[in-house]
Amino acid sequence: MKFFILGSHPALSIAEIATVVGTKKNYSKCSKEVLLLDEVEQEAETLQERLAGTIKIGEIVGEVKKIDRDEVAELFIALLSFTEKRVTFGISAYSLDTHEDLSSEVKQIGMTLKNKLKEDGRSARFVSAKTASLPSVAVVGEKLLENGAEFVLITSRDKIYLGQTSTVQNFNAWSDRDFGRPARDAKSGMLPPKLARMMINLSGAELDNTVIDPFCGSGTVLMEAALMGFSKIIGGDISEKAIKDSKANLIWLDQNFGTETSKIPLFVQPVETLTEVFSEKVDAVIAETYLGPPLSGHESLERRRQIVAELTERTASALVGLKKLLKKNATLVLALPAVKHEQEISYLPLKKLAATAGFKILDPLPTSLPEYLKSKTSSGGLLYARKEQRVVREIVILK
Repeated sequence: MKFFILGSHPALSIAEIATVVGTKKNYSKCSKEVLLLDEVEQEAETLQERLAGTIKIGEIVGEVKKIDRDEVAELFIALLSFTEKRVTFGISAYSLDTHEDLSSEVKQIGMTLKNKLKEDGRSARFVSAKTASLPSVAVVGEKLLENGAEFVLITSRDKIYLGQTSTVQNFNAWSDRDFGRPARDAKSGMLPPKLARMMINLSGAELDNTVIDPFCGSGTVLMEAALMGFSKIIGGDISEKAIKDSKANLIWLDQNFGTETSKIPLFVQPVETLTEVFSEKVDAVIAETYLGPPLSGHESLERRRQIVAELTERTASALVGLKKLLKKNATLVLALPAVKHEQEISYLPLKKLAATAGFKILDPLPTSLPEYLKSKTSSGGLLYARKEQRVVREIVILK
């Protein structure tokens, strides 16, 4: 059994995992923090490299009815490779369906384990945090997976699962692609690389499929698709500056990540007439549409309604244009704008827009997932939002 530590948008993380490993597995052992899955064939390292919404992946190595510090420490010691070098380890705790604070218990188990190693003549260092779980930056920074281990406690109502982390997200690479790329345009909005990767995975596209981002902006989707190994990638945008930015970022990606993107065709063309310059049908569209004008947060209700109406009209036109690009059974994964004012979010009338254009909205969440985790918008999409954002994103899958 594998465990997956979920990112800041758990519904998106779960949907991404389900698309990659299969929706028919049992997703009932899940919370906003962690997912446990049986019979996952892919290796943890392979999954971690592909998944953008998963922070850590590891293996469940045992379970106990209640915490006995000596018993748990002995089990964890048996998992440590013998070395004469100093062992560095940490322990994290997560919850499936309880909300017990195990931060003090983690420290007690850690000290018990350290003392037992000392009794065996082995030098050890216990890395702890103020919270019950170690962030991935600490696991990497302290080299726990190279020089020891990160052990995991996952609590449920009737048992505690014991696990060992196999791999953690490469946060440095994600940060480099987000903030290190040469062409960034905060004014027009930038799709985060992690969200772009999640959207590609949600499409279910195979590596030999043709994928297109007709609103490519600075090229985030194109970059992530290239890193994943897609061989048929197309980009388009109505803005000449956007295409120029995409080219600059793709060159930077080749230089820093070893990709080969020089053959990716890029078109300065509105989506409505893209078929005039590109006639090939595509298997998947992955794109963030126009998010609207920058907002101050002081817009009147009338102005907010006007913005939503304008975005609705643009989206309706875009869906008609996108329909012309698609092969039969092609999939669209779109990040669409929603206007946020204080705690209220105004969405586009997506059900109506999709039906009018001849699309249906797919449910991306597995049916076996606990009901309280099936957090979707009224249109059936998944929300991607940060506290400070005034325009948030609704992620939808269409066929």
